[in-house]
Amino acid sequence: MRGQVPVLGWAPQIANAASDDLASRVMDLYADRDPILKMALAQGLVVPAHDYVLKCNQTFNILDARGAVGVTQRAEYINRIRGRVRACCLKHLEQYKQAAAK
Repeated sequence: MRGQVPVLGWAPQIANAASDDLASRVMDLYADRDPILKMALAQGLVVPAHDYVLKCNQTFNILDARGAVGVTQRAEYINRIRGRVRACCLKHLEQYKQAAAK
C-alpha cells in the first residue's frame, strides 16, 4: 500500500458559516440552558448540572465552529463554562465529604 489513503468520515471537514437565523437560535438555546444550570447547582443537583454543562459546551462548540462567536465572546463563553464545571466539581466534593462524614 503506497501513497495516501483517503480518509472517509461522516462529518464535513469544514462547517459552513452560520446564518444569522441559525446563530440567533443557537444563542437563544444557550441562554435558555444557562439559567437552568445555575438553578440545578443552587439546589445541589450535581448530575443534572453536569449534564447541562455538557449541553452548554456542545452549544458553544456549534457556535464556535460556525464562526458565530467573536474573539471576545469566545473567551467569555469559555470562562463561563469553566466556572460552571468548577462549581459542579466543588459541589460534588462537598456532597462526597458530607456523605463520608456520616
